[in-house]
Amino acid sequence: ILRAVEQSFETEYERLFGHRAERRAFELVNIHVVATIDRGAHKSGYWDDSMTVGAISQRRRSVYFGPKLGDRETKILTRSQLTNKKHEGPAIIEEYDSTVVVPPGWTARADARGNIFLEHGNVLH
Repeated sequence: ILRAVEQSFETEYERLFGHRAERRAFELVNIHVVATIDRGAHKSGYWDDSMTVGAISQRRRSVYFGPKLGDRETKILTRSQLTNKKHEGPAIIEEYDSTVVVPPGWTARADARGNIFLEHGNVLH
């Protein structure tokens, strides 16, 4: 693979500058990789984290949001408790393998496949 990258670099260099570099040593300085894994979500239809879907939990705890916002009483939710309805922050969305922080002034919602969308004002993140 590295030889193919080297060859691609030489070809592009020649296209841009009209000649190939005399020096034959290459150093890979930075690489950006994007990977996608098909987990079969398109076949399964809906996210199921095997948690009971129901009313929003009344669990809360104090969470520190930095010097400007300080400690805030914060809702603690599971991913299965999110719906397409916007849930106002502050909130913590807990799962077995991750935690999503919804700061004050932000909202969170989930689509049918369990993807979480965060919004601040009218901007989707």
